Amino acid sequence: MKKAMSVLLALLLMVGVIAIMPITAGAAVRSVSTAAELATELAAAASGDTIKLLADITYTSQIYISNGKSITFDLNGKTLSAAGLFVENGDALLADPANGAFNVSRNADEGVTVEAVYGKAEVTNVIDSGNSSWALCAEGGEIIVYGDVAYTGTFGGTGTGAVAYANGKITINGAFTVTTGVQYIDVEGISKTKTQYEAKTSKAGYFEYKGTNENGTSTVWVKAPNASFVGLFGLNTKYMSTPMNWLKFIVLFGFIWMWF
Repeated sequence: MKKAMSVLLALLLMVGVIAIMPITAGAAVRSVSTAAELATELAAAASGDTIKLLADITYTSQIYISNGKSITFDLNGKTLSAAGLFVENGDALLADPANGAFNVSRNADEGVTVEAVYGKAEVTNVIDSGNSSWALCAEGGEIIVYGDVAYTGTFGGTGTGAVAYANGKITINGAFTVTTGVQYIDVEGISKTKTQYEAKTSKAGYFEYKGTNENGTSTVWVKAPNASFVGLFGLNTKYMSTPMNWLKFIVLFGFIWMWF
């Protein structure tokens, strides 16, 4: 009986591996070492392509991805620093958030540092030093920040740490800080202070800020202080949304089950 169960588990593991393998037939891997090369490959990339960093890159312009294009960044243990990220009807994804950093920082009045309009944006850390600007904005899209978000500018009337509307979603997995007097979160036009989170959360270990109006329901999740980022046997729960770490968990569970 146990042998049969072991065979079944092995089959399930194979199915799990196949299920998480990306289906990107014909997709290209575009290697870059400089900001100039990155600009060229961003313009030439087709949806499904991967941009792989071979060196740390500082990109002094905003990265713009649109028109249904989905681009994956393989950070390859390197750091990509950009002056903004705007995703419009497209995706900016990280192949492995734990292997490198995609940091976005901006020092300009008004505007948005990381924005996802009906698309998905994944980054590591965000710093907004401008005045009357927004650090994050998800309009009908989704933003995942695997590290910290800091708004260090001033209010100036409209400065806000995170804005979500039209069913937008934002997840912040690290610390989230804003300058005193700056609006913490805006969900569907509803202002939220740091302590005005929901009594119950739909995501364990996070504070949930939700707003609803005629445009939909938007949500911002912020990692609760002191929530553990260290998972079972060293697995990083901060990055458990990645296929590779889920595969590690499945294989680990399989070995533990067969051992006992």
